[in-house]
Amino acid sequence: MRRVKSNLAKLIDGQYPPLSQRRLARETNLSPTTINLIYLNKFNRIDNATIEKLCDYFGVEIGELLYLEEAKD
Repeated sequence: MRRVKSNLAKLIDGQYPPLSQRRLARETNLSPTTINLIYLNKFNRIDNATIEKLCDYFGVEIGELLYLEEAKD
């Protein structure tokens, strides 16, 4: 079975000057908890509006933010 995973950690960590999760949450009006769960790939689902906000913020397409990976059982 495959799972949806996020590249949010790469997008955040690749920013210069450094971008904190807290700042991203503030600038996107998303909760810090939501940002952290996506960053750590510990989410079960992501709201469409959340995906749109993150894609718009980083200027990326959905496929650059999210991808499918084979689940490790």
